[in-house]
Amino acid sequence: MTIPGAGPDRSAEAEDAAAAGMAERIVEGTRERLEALDDLPTAEHVAVYDSLHRELSGALSALDREE
Repeated sequence: MTIPGAGPDRSAEAEDAAAAGMAERIVEGTRERLEALDDLPTAEHVAVYDSLHRELSGALSALDREE
């Protein structure tokens, strides 16, 4: 997998570590947004779910393109 900004001198291990860090940030951000649903009216939940779905699908698609 290639991480944007990774130069030819970066090892595969460094790229994997960077990807793992990015994945961890995405998951944490997703958790925070889901936890915030408790403070929103139920009618607004769908918009949050749709947004998260697009973002997570985009991240997975980017990973698939890199392989």
